[in-house]
Amino acid sequence: MTRAATLVRRAGVALGSLALITLPTAEAAAVTANPPGVYVLNDAAEWGPSCGYGWFCVFNGGNKNLSSFAVLPGTDVPDINALKLPSGRSFDTVGAYTNNGAVRYCGYSERNYGGTEVILNPVTNGDHLALKSFRGC
Repeated sequence: MTRAATLVRRAGVALGSLALITLPTAEAAAVTANPPGVYVLNDAAEWGPSCGYGWFCVFNGGNKNLSSFAVLPGTDVPDINALKLPSGRSFDTVGAYTNNGAVRYCGYSERNYGGTEVILNPVTNGDHLALKSFRGC
């Protein structure tokens, strides 16, 4: 075996070992299980990906930054705190939203659609909110 082949082989073994170490466990997968239609857009970075066309997205930060979820149109979330990020964290309130879909949403200041209702119209954005639940309306 040539010196180059040996180095490539060693690098492959090292990378393979690293992949085995970083595989998620069953417990970690359970922590990040969210209801159907809810997907993690950004776990913790200051500025993550933007909200895709047709999606309804909620952000932890009031300026559409920090942790975020992308939600399929028509998906209801009675408690934002129940949604989990891959890190296991969640957030207590929706600080901002982007509605790039055709479904009108209603956001609520309390869990289970209670408190003050805020209309989140299609093709709109909103920031500096404090919503704890939302649903199509």
